[in-house]
Amino acid sequence: MYTLSVHIPFKRIDINRLNKIIRNYNKYNIKTDLYIYTKEKTQYEIDNYTNNKIIIVITEHINNTIRKMLKCLKDNYDINMFTENDMLVPFKALNYWLENKNIKNIKNYNLGFIRVNENNEIVDVHHLPSKYIIINNTRYLINDTHSYCGVWIYDKESLYKWLKSEFLQSQNQNKTNDNIFRFGMHFPLLDYYENTIIPTIRNGKLLHPDCVILKMNTNVKGLKFHKCII
Repeated sequence: MYTLSVHIPFKRIDINRLNKIIRNYNKYNIKTDLYIYTKEKTQYEIDNYTNNKIIIVITEHINNTIRKMLKCLKDNYDINMFTENDMLVPFKALNYWLENKNIKNIKNYNLGFIRVNENNEIVDVHHLPSKYIIINNTRYLINDTHSYCGVWIYDKESLYKWLKSEFLQSQNQNKTNDNIFRFGMHFPLLDYYENTIIPTIRNGKLLHPDCVILKMNTNVKGLKFHKCII
């Protein structure tokens, strides 16, 4: 059975959003420790978290503290996840990642997600990218237009690699390094991956249904995900 840590920054705690996050990870079928980072020392009445531990970390330097925490915990968990505080990763999306990340011949690619709002509308792109690649007889969409999704998920091997990067090793952390860290190893100017790809189903006609993650509290409207015919 896997062990999972999830790291979520809040400059200021939004209690309604935090409770949605708690309810989401309560549904996971693997024990999940939540690390919530904030500058606030205020006590909050939050929903009961029943899927292991929730750790509130109070710090003035949130991004730096997350990096330090990941370095300390790098051997403690099989999977480590970073998400912005407006993102929800359903358990089926984690399963999608687990099932696809080690498929033969995709090691050089970042497995992507699609962000949708609460109406199941894609929030980042109005038209899907048109490029694709065939791997192991499966058609993968190449997302080279908007691969940022406010989430990254790494196993131990990938996390070790990420922690050794110059952006995380630097003692002079700045906004650029912070943005790269929150984007992940698939940041366009880095060379960890050739591209971000998303598998398809039905002979390449539809995106994999479980690649969806939810961006909360957004009014951005776009293409309905279930109408994403490639």
